[in-house]
Amino acid sequence: MSSADTWTGRLFLFDRARARLDLLPRSAAMPADIGTSAFARGLVVPFSHEPLRAEEDELLELAPEAEGLALVAAAEARKTVTLKQLHARLRSRFGDRATTHAEQDLARDELLTEADTSITGHTGLFDLRLGIALLPDALARDEWIRGILLNACALTLEGLTPRLIPALLASWVLGETPIPPPFKPGRSIALESPLDRSASSFDGCLATADDIQAQIVEHRRLPVRMTLRDAEIELELRDPFSVRVSIDHSGLRTLRKEASSASSAAQHRAYLQALASRLRTVLTWVVTHVSASPDTARWQHPASQRDDLLRMIGHQHDEILCHDA
Repeated sequence: MSSADTWTGRLFLFDRARARLDLLPRSAAMPADIGTSAFARGLVVPFSHEPLRAEEDELLELAPEAEGLALVAAAEARKTVTLKQLHARLRSRFGDRATTHAEQDLARDELLTEADTSITGHTGLFDLRLGIALLPDALARDEWIRGILLNACALTLEGLTPRLIPALLASWVLGETPIPPPFKPGRSIALESPLDRSASSFDGCLATADDIQAQIVEHRRLPVRMTLRDAEIELELRDPFSVRVSIDHSGLRTLRKEASSASSAAQHRAYLQALASRLRTVLTWVVTHVSASPDTARWQHPASQRDDLLRMIGHQHDEILCHDA
């Protein structure tokens, strides 16, 4: 898959330990070990088609960010929150104008000092269309920004580490996340994420450690292909800290069709669990072998940068940025 045929999102890690968000409850596609952690800049939460209900002492905070724009919304306790209500709340506070960094920080800090965040009542996968509903019309009309936001790639979202990539792919499969404008028939969806170097177990093997090291030394990359339900999914190790996950358009349609034909909710969950498990197996295997390989040492970042990266990869906080590859 060439770069011309992929739409790629990159994840970068930042260090700001202010607010906490608990992604609850966990669906079949969400790994059980994703817990609360801090956000980078602002908060955004998973959304289903049904409204979220905030508990009595809890605060729902949302802060999508794109092109310097940060919007903050708060929902009072015990109130049903819908996208329409949140959009109206944002407009009443900021209107259609882009906010300054000082205004963003002030509004965010006001909310972050009120309470830790714990969201309950979420029964679906991520509905990553949240961001587009919160944008002023001027930005919402920009197709490039729409394409980013429809895939949550310009939003700060806790926990989107390699372990959560399957949930994002499952959301695409189910049609809950529309295909972005750059993604057309014949192209591919791709994500680039920091490798989770804390992974310690795996239940499958695709090649030998020698094969991996030979690929890295010769090509400075490691392509790994896998097939699930006749859909080709490609993983490519880009450097010791990132991996690309791609799925082709025809494969996506195949997966989506099979998911929609499930005769029961139990079958649906089992299908998503199989997808998530297979992807996690591949990712974990790559991480386990490559991170332990002394032959990759000369390819890594300088010691100070490497230490910073390793410290940040501990599931502290993730910010999603993206570009059109």
